[in-house]
Amino acid sequence: MTGRSGPMTMTLRSIKNILLSSALAAMASGCSSIVNAHQQKADFMSFYLAGDCPQAESELRGYIEARKNTGDEMMWQLEGGSFFFLTGNDRDGLAAFERAIQLAEEYDSRAVVSARDVGNEGAAALTNSNALPYRGMCRDRIFMNVFCGFCRLGAGDEDNYRADVNRMRLAMNGAETFFAGEIEAERKEAESAREKSSADLAAIKTDPDKSGQLFMADKKFNEALAPTREAALPAYGNFMNPLALFISGMTYWRDGDAENALVEFRRLHAAFPESALASRLFVTALKLADRNEEDEKLKDVKPFGFPVDRNVLYVIFANGLGANYKPFRFELVLPYVGYTGIAFPVCEYHPALFNGLRVNGVDTLPLASVDAIAAQEYTARLPGMITRLVVGYLVKEAAAIVANEAARQNGGDGAYIATVIGTSMYKYLFNTADTRCWEVLPKEFQLAILPMPETRRLNLELADASPYELVLPEECRSAIVYVSAPAAGCFSVRTLAFKDK
Repeated sequence: MTGRSGPMTMTLRSIKNILLSSALAAMASGCSSIVNAHQQKADFMSFYLAGDCPQAESELRGYIEARKNTGDEMMWQLEGGSFFFLTGNDRDGLAAFERAIQLAEEYDSRAVVSARDVGNEGAAALTNSNALPYRGMCRDRIFMNVFCGFCRLGAGDEDNYRADVNRMRLAMNGAETFFAGEIEAERKEAESAREKSSADLAAIKTDPDKSGQLFMADKKFNEALAPTREAALPAYGNFMNPLALFISGMTYWRDGDAENALVEFRRLHAAFPESALASRLFVTALKLADRNEEDEKLKDVKPFGFPVDRNVLYVIFANGLGANYKPFRFELVLPYVGYTGIAFPVCEYHPALFNGLRVNGVDTLPLASVDAIAAQEYTARLPGMITRLVVGYLVKEAAAIVANEAARQNGGDGAYIATVIGTSMYKYLFNTADTRCWEVLPKEFQLAILPMPETRRLNLELADASPYELVLPEECRSAIVYVSAPAAGCFSVRTLAFKDK
């Protein structure tokens, strides 16, 4: 690698083509290769959390339209579906979630690494992981069907709501298989990038695996990961989703299938045996299935003393704002190399706003920690993510070193300095963490179940907030009441009515 011919000369001739292809890749991926997704959402989220829904919607619709048919589209459709549901626009919410589901199915129908993804993988090695299409997390695959069903109920389509619940069940039961496929795809992507750049990687005599271990051992990086490790509760292993289990079991109850409802609530209780809510749901499911359970811990747990399948309210409280990804960057400026750096996404958590919600004197109880769901999956994905990021980092470093040395040999000191500046700018530009995730999700879900009041009136009380009175229509016999409070200035209530027969 010291002469004027071979890979070094080819690298010099190809600098413009590499920069051009990288810029095109960034444009194709919705520009989150340069401006990270969390940054892109800043104005939308600021308006949304301040309760300025018209401005938030304007920002959101602009991004959804601009990101159609790009690698970022699924993420924006998920944000749009959530926002439209919360603001009562079930038609647009349905359209957004159905498009996200369609994209997920398209990704799943491809080979683990398809021809299209190979092109994205190559772009990712030259730019960053944002060049790869956002396929959705395991939690996304479950929640998108939950909220699609909520939009369906809001639109008065209870029959097709059941199709969404069935898709949710399939996503929940197939989460481990999907995750295994994602890990295999990440491994092949990293291996492909490693093979394509083997000569350059050999030239800088650096082992990607050892480099990854160094990053994993970095003190500041581990400090940034500490909140995620604390939030990643073992009970949420195997992609446990308590909200989905409740929705599934509750729908089985409404469909008169006490046996399958018992299966779901048994799973919930097994995962959270100390949860008062999970225990009560399980004991109620045992009673409805006419079963007994010899468990000393359950002997004092009383089932709900009213029907839980008819003339009932399921109050779901979406408390606080869920975790998002923020960039964590390593950056250095070194002699003869110029700028060098690598960027990782790390979870950013937000405090819970309220302890709970009181509905007609009944307090909601914790059901599902969305933060824990996110943390558990992030932790499981971390080793593969580190490998892919380190390989991409070293590929860019190798290309920059070869280009810098080729410029010195072919053009002298002036060309060398100019190339160091150019490659440094290039590396700085694309040192962008992949912060793509679904941000319009709560920190946690809480639940209360109570009989439908004869007056059809509900008093909703939050600490330090004015009471909110909700009057349900006479024809509403059973319903999900979805209460969202992501910020002090943002509060919404949706009534999703069932048709009791």
